[in-house]
Amino acid sequence: MENGDIAFDVEESGLHLLDLINEILDMAKIETGTASLKLSEVKVAELCDSCLDLVAPQAARKAIKLSFINSTSNLPLLHADETRLRQILINLLGNAIKFTPDGGKVSLGVERLSNNTTSSSDETLRFVVSDNGIGIEHSLIETLFQPFVQVDNSLSRNFPGSGLGLSLVKQFVELHSGTISVESEPGKGSRFIVELPYQKQEANADAESNTTPPRSANNVPEHEKTDSDVLPLILLAEDNDHVAMAIAPFLEASNFRVVRAVNGAVAVELAQEHKPDLIVMDIQMPVMDGLEAIRQIRSSAELRDTPIIALSGFAMPKDSDRCLEAGANTFLSKPCKMPVMIAKIRQLIASRTAN
Repeated sequence: MENGDIAFDVEESGLHLLDLINEILDMAKIETGTASLKLSEVKVAELCDSCLDLVAPQAARKAIKLSFINSTSNLPLLHADETRLRQILINLLGNAIKFTPDGGKVSLGVERLSNNTTSSSDETLRFVVSDNGIGIEHSLIETLFQPFVQVDNSLSRNFPGSGLGLSLVKQFVELHSGTISVESEPGKGSRFIVELPYQKQEANADAESNTTPPRSANNVPEHEKTDSDVLPLILLAEDNDHVAMAIAPFLEASNFRVVRAVNGAVAVELAQEHKPDLIVMDIQMPVMDGLEAIRQIRSSAELRDTPIIALSGFAMPKDSDRCLEAGANTFLSKPCKMPVMIAKIRQLIASRTAN
């Protein structure tokens, strides 16, 4: 095994361990009753679009077709914890992709369910994550949401997991006064159904119009942009799905928009296309590494002053020096603490704005 492979394995192991620790901490908060929700008005279609974008590279590597099924012409604004809701959907989508064979299909559906009881102001929003993967034995479904329980299937043993993900999903759903259920046939696939209550809106102005497919904020014409569209845009160049799916939700929860590149060459293209407010650049990437990507980005007059944070699993001084020499503004070693990254991002963007 080459040194690069060893370093990658160490980094992967560290990130999996960090994930496990975070999941245990989340579970501990729930069990002790100290978990809380940070509620806000969530635009459902935009959230779904963001989650699908985030897992798209993971699906592409297995040639899995992703789709968004919106059977409702008018989705409501959902009063929920956007970070927790994103965790729910990404976990379910990630599992669906993981347990679906190459060339399969995974979909995220959303619909409104009307309450026929006229005296109630509550309605239900249903999210459905479907796949045509390996499926789950009926005898295992009852224990599926218990902590540290994993699907006892010979195919599933090829995939890593803590066994906490679905348990946390269930807890997060129930914190929102919702329910989660599963329909599955071994060898045919699974459907995970999340139903969340919401208050009926009296005015159409309080609901989202989704008669057309949701669009990324980056593709919205300037005259149609809303306040959320002008949030700072971060280009996240990271080939590792696990790392990207850990970083992106924190960025979005911190009021940043995110566009992801899966290698250095794509990062250069997206930087030229979107003119991001800041770039987070992993150094070890395929096709084109982060150092060369930084050099090419700096060769563009329009991107010469764009702040760049270099990320690397190597923490040697010479590695930091190489990143700074290539044109990065600063260097962070992985795995890094997200509050540190967020603070650095805000500092660099504010500094550029002031100049």
